[in-house]
Amino acid sequence: MCTALKARSVKLIAGQTARGLFRNFALMALVVVAACMFVLGSTLAVALNVTNIGLQLQRQVEIKAFLMDGLKDYAAVGSRIKAVPGVADAIYISKEEALKRMAEDYPDYRDVIKTLPDNPLPASFDVKLSDPKSVKEIAGAVGGIEGVEGVNYGQSYVEGLSSVLQVLWSFTALVLVAMVFGSSIIVNNTIGITVTARRNEIEIMKLVGASDGFIRAPFVLEGMIIGFVGSLLAGIGIIAGYEYAARWVKDMAPFVPLVDAAWAKAGLLAVVLALGAVLGAGAGRNATNRYLKD
Repeated sequence: MCTALKARSVKLIAGQTARGLFRNFALMALVVVAACMFVLGSTLAVALNVTNIGLQLQRQVEIKAFLMDGLKDYAAVGSRIKAVPGVADAIYISKEEALKRMAEDYPDYRDVIKTLPDNPLPASFDVKLSDPKSVKEIAGAVGGIEGVEGVNYGQSYVEGLSSVLQVLWSFTALVLVAMVFGSSIIVNNTIGITVTARRNEIEIMKLVGASDGFIRAPFVLEGMIIGFVGSLLAGIGIIAGYEYAARWVKDMAPFVPLVDAAWAKAGLLAVVLALGAVLGAGAGRNATNRYLKD
């Protein structure tokens, strides 16, 4: 008997949900949710790439440690540099290699370089970092090692990059929070309209003694489905637009490190779908609760 009642309740809830999904207000809500989630998902895609570009730029930061002229035991100095916390590797660059690199980097000065009586460049270590954020502290520690004459890590560039990235990340996070908040309000109000249009159904169910959970269930499910389907439509548009934008950026600026991995796109789509379903379900619940309290 109990099982039969439960089955009948599930059937009734499913029927009410299905009928609600094909009403005009539900279709309107679907379009609005799709538009909101498209904007929100696009903002997430931008935030993902801004973060990736910032991390890539930070990984390119390295320290140049110049050695004292005539230093013989450079291997010991290299070992001490590698032992500094935050250092990933230290690659030795001899005086000859440094001069060769200069000739390759500045081909217009090759003839001048050939006429030099002596090699004026010092031997050095290219210091790779595992923690670019601590470059200033690491540079100080490397500079204090015996045998190191001086260090250079592009102080002005690194400090400027850090400042720009902090502002960019803060702005992106602010926009993202604003988009989530705005989308929540719009989705909540839009799905709330579909519930308002059916308030008579809620009143009738209350009069016949239906529980709050039974009354609420079809509206929550309807909101969840609207949110999910709307997000799916938005996700298809986001992925298609992302592919087009990625190709365009690669053609115009191939040096820009965009996120192009399949897992990133799948993750972006999953986040959009989950957000849409949660926002939709929450909107259906909130809207129904207004009438259940009356």
